[in-house]
Amino acid sequence: MDEVFHKICNSNKYIITCGDFNVNLLENSGLCTKIITLFKSYNLVNLFLEPTRITPTSATCIDNIYTDVVPSHKEIINLLDSDHCGQLITFQIQNKIITKKNITVNPKTAGRIETFKTKLINNLPYLSTHNDLNHQYESFFNMYCNQFNSTFIPKTISVNSNVSFSEWATIGIHKSRTQLYELYDEKIVVNTAEFNLYVRNYSKLFKKNCSVAKSRYLSAKIKNSTNIIKTT
Repeated sequence: MDEVFHKICNSNKYIITCGDFNVNLLENSGLCTKIITLFKSYNLVNLFLEPTRITPTSATCIDNIYTDVVPSHKEIINLLDSDHCGQLITFQIQNKIITKKNITVNPKTAGRIETFKTKLINNLPYLSTHNDLNHQYESFFNMYCNQFNSTFIPKTISVNSNVSFSEWATIGIHKSRTQLYELYDEKIVVNTAEFNLYVRNYSKLFKKNCSVAKSRYLSAKIKNSTNIIKTT
């Protein structure tokens, strides 16, 4: 199941997993922690924590739905011709919304840089010959800014604001995330100051490593691109 989820996550699809897992979520057991941690490592949460199999001697929560979709409605269906209850979830189907934002850049291509150099050279003879150094500097600075702004004209482009986790996350990042989820689950039981500090520090280190991994991924993507300006 872990291998299947890993493959599906790389496709950026929504996931809904349901069935009789034979693991009672109402028990505080190692097997219960293991299955919850597995699903959480892929951002899948169980939707029910109520008895889904009821017999004259027991009431267990072994049937469930694990998903990364937020349902608009969920309910347990009783009175079936079985000692298992049914689970029903309702959710709206819609196209995945890709959030975009506009940014302003100054494209600095090789051609524009050469044009800028030529403009500077052609304008140098016409600079102020005033004896005051401040006046000379101001004249040069104004000329430089005018030529820069007229050569590197700002351009507004629309870009995606998010990069998928599966695109830049390394194997180590995936393992660290799994470990972090396990620590969060353990924190419910082991609630000591020392352990809480350890989890907090591990979380900070994980976020730092994520930032480095994403930075390296984007740098490599830009470096290996055939159109560096557009990729940037």
